[in-house]
Amino acid sequence: MKTLLIDVDNVLRDMITPVCKIYNRKYGTAFCKHDVKEYNLNKTFVNMTDDLEYYRDFPIEVLFKAPTEEKNTSLDMNNLYNLYQIVLVTHQLKGFEDYTLKWLEKKEIPYHDICFIKDKFNVKGDVFLDDRIENLEAYKENNPRSDVVAYIQPWNSSWKGYSVENLMVFNNFLVIKNHLGDRRFKKWFFNGSKRDDYET
Repeated sequence: MKTLLIDVDNVLRDMITPVCKIYNRKYGTAFCKHDVKEYNLNKTFVNMTDDLEYYRDFPIEVLFKAPTEEKNTSLDMNNLYNLYQIVLVTHQLKGFEDYTLKWLEKKEIPYHDICFIKDKFNVKGDVFLDDRIENLEAYKENNPRSDVVAYIQPWNSSWKGYSVENLMVFNNFLVIKNHLGDRRFKKWFFNGSKRDDYET
Protein backbone atom coordinates (compact mmCIF):
# COMPACT_ATOMS: atom_id res chain seq x y z
CA MET A 1 0.00 0.00 0.00
CA LYS A 2 1.39 3.39 -0.99
CA THR A 3 1.99 6.03 1.65
CA LEU A 4 0.60 9.51 0.99
CA LEU A 5 2.08 12.44 2.88
CA ILE A 6 -0.51 15.23 3.02
CA ASP A 7 -0.13 18.75 4.39
CA VAL A 8 -2.86 20.20 6.61
CA ASP A 9 -2.89 24.00 6.32
CA ASN A 10 -4.20 25.37 3.02
CA VAL A 11 -4.67 21.81 1.75
CA LEU A 12 -7.17 20.41 4.24
CA ARG A 13 -7.73 23.42 6.49
CA ASP A 14 -8.54 26.88 5.14
CA MET A 15 -6.32 29.17 7.20
CA ILE A 16 -6.81 32.23 5.03
CA THR A 17 -10.53 32.88 5.58
CA PRO A 18 -10.31 33.29 9.38
CA VAL A 19 -7.20 35.46 9.07
CA CYS A 20 -9.09 37.73 6.65
CA LYS A 21 -12.00 38.00 9.09
CA ILE A 22 -9.75 38.92 12.02
CA TYR A 23 -7.77 41.46 9.99
CA ASN A 24 -10.94 43.04 8.61
CA ARG A 25 -12.36 43.28 12.10
CA LYS A 26 -9.26 45.00 13.42
CA TYR A 27 -8.61 47.41 10.56
CA GLY A 28 -11.97 47.91 8.84
CA THR A 29 -10.73 46.37 5.60
CA ALA A 30 -12.59 44.00 3.27
CA PHE A 31 -10.07 41.28 2.40
CA CYS A 32 -11.32 37.89 1.27
CA LYS A 33 -9.49 34.67 0.57
CA HIS A 34 -9.07 35.40 -3.14
CA ASP A 35 -7.12 38.58 -2.36
CA VAL A 36 -4.25 36.58 -0.86
CA LYS A 37 -1.68 35.79 -3.53
CA GLU A 38 1.46 35.41 -1.39
CA TYR A 39 2.41 32.62 1.01
CA ASN A 40 3.86 35.17 3.43
CA LEU A 41 0.72 36.74 4.84
CA ASN A 42 2.31 40.01 5.93
CA LYS A 43 2.87 40.85 2.26
CA THR A 44 -0.93 41.09 1.95
CA PHE A 45 -1.84 42.10 5.49
CA VAL A 46 0.71 44.86 5.90
CA ASN A 47 -0.21 45.66 9.51
CA MET A 48 0.68 42.16 10.70
CA THR A 49 3.91 42.02 12.68
CA ASP A 50 4.75 38.60 11.23
CA ASP A 51 3.09 35.66 9.47
CA LEU A 52 2.33 33.81 12.69
CA GLU A 53 0.82 36.68 14.67
CA TYR A 54 -2.81 35.61 14.31
CA TYR A 55 -2.01 31.92 14.80
CA ARG A 56 -0.50 32.80 18.16
CA ASP A 57 -3.08 35.38 19.22
CA PHE A 58 -6.28 33.77 17.88
CA PRO A 59 -5.65 29.99 17.84
CA ILE A 60 -9.26 29.00 18.46
CA GLU A 61 -10.55 31.10 15.58
CA VAL A 62 -7.70 30.40 13.16
CA LEU A 63 -6.83 26.80 14.03
CA PHE A 64 -9.85 25.16 15.66
CA LYS A 65 -12.81 26.96 14.07
CA ALA A 66 -11.31 27.22 10.58
CA PRO A 67 -13.34 25.78 7.68
CA THR A 68 -12.08 22.99 5.48
CA GLU A 69 -10.33 23.98 2.28
CA GLU A 70 -13.01 22.22 0.24
CA LYS A 71 -16.65 21.39 0.82
CA ASN A 72 -16.01 17.65 0.44
CA THR A 73 -12.68 17.42 2.26
CA SER A 74 -13.91 14.78 4.72
CA LEU A 75 -15.48 12.62 1.99
CA ASP A 76 -12.46 12.84 -0.30
CA MET A 77 -10.06 12.04 2.55
CA ASN A 78 -12.16 9.01 3.47
CA ASN A 79 -11.87 7.79 -0.11
CA LEU A 80 -8.09 8.15 0.04
CA TYR A 81 -7.95 6.58 3.51
CA ASN A 82 -9.56 3.40 2.19
CA LEU A 83 -6.95 3.01 -0.56
CA TYR A 84 -3.69 4.34 0.86
CA GLN A 85 -1.71 4.82 4.05
CA ILE A 86 -2.36 8.44 5.02
CA VAL A 87 0.25 10.37 7.00
CA LEU A 88 -0.49 14.02 7.70
CA VAL A 89 2.71 16.08 7.70
CA THR A 90 2.34 19.55 9.14
CA HIS A 91 4.42 22.26 10.78
CA GLN A 92 2.60 23.78 13.76
CA LEU A 93 3.68 26.19 16.45
CA LYS A 94 5.07 24.29 19.41
CA GLY A 95 2.37 23.85 22.01
CA PHE A 96 -0.45 24.46 19.52
CA GLU A 97 -0.62 20.95 18.06
CA ASP A 98 -3.73 20.00 20.01
CA TYR A 99 -5.82 22.59 18.16
CA THR A 100 -5.04 20.74 14.93
CA LEU A 101 -5.79 17.31 16.39
CA LYS A 102 -9.14 18.52 17.68
CA TRP A 103 -9.91 20.24 14.36
CA LEU A 104 -9.25 17.02 12.44
CA GLU A 105 -11.54 15.12 14.80
CA LYS A 106 -14.28 17.74 14.55
CA LYS A 107 -14.13 17.77 10.76
CA GLU A 108 -14.07 13.94 10.62
CA ILE A 109 -10.88 13.80 8.57
CA PRO A 110 -9.33 10.33 8.77
CA TYR A 111 -5.62 9.53 8.81
CA HIS A 112 -3.36 6.69 9.90
CA ASP A 113 -0.62 8.84 11.41
CA ILE A 114 0.35 12.46 11.85
CA CYS A 115 3.78 14.04 12.03
CA PHE A 116 4.38 17.55 13.38
CA ILE A 117 7.64 18.61 11.75
CA LYS A 118 9.23 21.62 10.06
CA ASP A 119 11.53 19.77 7.66
CA LYS A 120 8.94 17.63 5.95
CA PHE A 121 11.45 16.06 3.58
CA ASN A 122 12.64 13.91 6.47
CA VAL A 123 9.35 11.98 6.44
CA LYS A 124 9.44 9.21 3.84
CA GLY A 125 6.50 8.42 1.60
CA ASP A 126 5.53 7.57 -1.96
CA VAL A 127 3.60 10.78 -2.70
CA PHE A 128 3.95 14.22 -1.08
CA LEU A 129 1.13 16.79 -1.35
CA ASP A 130 1.74 20.35 -0.15
CA ASP A 131 0.96 23.95 -1.10
CA ARG A 132 4.27 25.66 -0.28
CA ILE A 133 6.90 25.75 -3.03
CA GLU A 134 9.82 25.61 -0.58
CA ASN A 135 8.44 22.37 0.88
CA LEU A 136 7.80 20.89 -2.57
CA GLU A 137 11.29 21.73 -3.80
CA ALA A 138 12.98 20.42 -0.66
CA TYR A 139 11.03 17.17 -0.76
CA LYS A 140 11.81 16.63 -4.44
CA GLU A 141 15.52 17.28 -3.86
CA ASN A 142 15.77 14.92 -0.90
CA ASN A 143 13.38 12.22 -2.12
CA PRO A 144 13.87 11.95 -5.90
CA ARG A 145 11.98 8.65 -6.16
CA SER A 146 8.80 10.04 -4.60
CA ASP A 147 6.06 11.87 -6.47
CA VAL A 148 5.81 15.51 -5.39
CA VAL A 149 2.47 17.21 -6.03
CA ALA A 150 1.41 20.81 -5.49
CA TYR A 151 -2.04 21.56 -4.15
CA ILE A 152 -2.77 24.56 -6.33
CA GLN A 153 -2.82 27.91 -4.56
CA PRO A 154 -2.01 31.37 -5.93
CA TRP A 155 1.39 31.38 -4.21
CA ASN A 156 2.66 28.23 -5.94
CA SER A 157 1.82 29.12 -9.56
CA SER A 158 5.52 28.97 -10.52
CA TRP A 159 5.77 25.29 -9.58
CA LYS A 160 6.68 23.25 -12.68
CA GLY A 161 5.91 19.79 -11.38
CA TYR A 162 2.70 17.84 -10.81
CA SER A 163 -0.21 19.87 -9.47
CA VAL A 164 -3.87 19.26 -8.57
CA GLU A 165 -6.80 21.58 -7.94
CA ASN A 166 -8.48 19.55 -5.20
CA LEU A 167 -8.50 16.21 -3.39
CA MET A 168 -10.87 14.55 -5.86
CA VAL A 169 -8.45 15.38 -8.68
CA PHE A 170 -5.58 14.14 -6.49
CA ASN A 171 -7.33 10.80 -6.07
CA ASN A 172 -7.89 10.51 -9.82
CA PHE A 173 -4.30 11.60 -10.42
CA LEU A 174 -3.10 8.65 -8.34
CA VAL A 175 -5.39 6.17 -10.10
CA ILE A 176 -4.40 7.29 -13.62
CA LYS A 177 -0.69 7.42 -12.79
CA ASN A 178 -0.85 3.89 -11.43
CA HIS A 179 -2.68 2.76 -14.58
CA LEU A 180 -0.38 4.44 -17.10
CA GLY A 181 2.93 3.98 -15.32
CA ASP A 182 5.44 6.72 -14.57
CA ARG A 183 6.87 7.36 -18.04
CA ARG A 184 3.56 7.38 -19.93
CA PHE A 185 1.90 9.45 -17.22
CA LYS A 186 4.59 12.15 -17.33
CA LYS A 187 4.24 12.40 -21.10
CA TRP A 188 0.45 12.63 -20.81
CA PHE A 189 0.47 15.12 -17.94
CA PHE A 190 3.07 17.56 -19.25
CA ASN A 191 2.36 17.34 -22.99
CA GLY A 192 -1.14 18.57 -23.52
CA SER A 193 -3.17 16.55 -21.02
CA LYS A 194 -6.60 18.01 -20.44
CA ARG A 195 -7.42 18.59 -16.79
CA ASP A 196 -11.00 17.49 -17.46
CA ASP A 197 -9.68 14.04 -18.36
CA TYR A 198 -9.01 13.22 -14.74
CA GLU A 199 -11.59 15.39 -13.00
CA THR A 200 -14.34 12.95 -13.92
